[in-house]
Amino acid sequence: MWRQQHVVGHHCFTNVDERDPDIRCSDPDVRVTAPAQKVHGYHKYQHLYLPFMYGLLGPKSILLDDFANFADKRIGFVRVANMTPKEAVLFWGGKVCR
Repeated sequence: MWRQQHVVGHHCFTNVDERDPDIRCSDPDVRVTAPAQKVHGYHKYQHLYLPFMYGLLGPKSILLDDFANFADKRIGFVRVANMTPKEAVLFWGGKVCR
């Protein structure tokens, strides 16, 4: 899932709002990462709260997002390719071992 999101999606659409899966979020977003995003007053404090929130992204991705993306066969704008047998073993084996 990370390869699909980061390598396929992010590297093709780096910092393009509504295309880069690394910056997809609901609106309003708690962070500003692209020039086209609407800025709110609380964004001036993002340097204080984002380090904590980014620390939660790993567990959230492993425990929630990977399953949702697997079921949807999409990561934002990016279509998730079918897993090879090796990728399926690594994906499901990794989930069981966590």
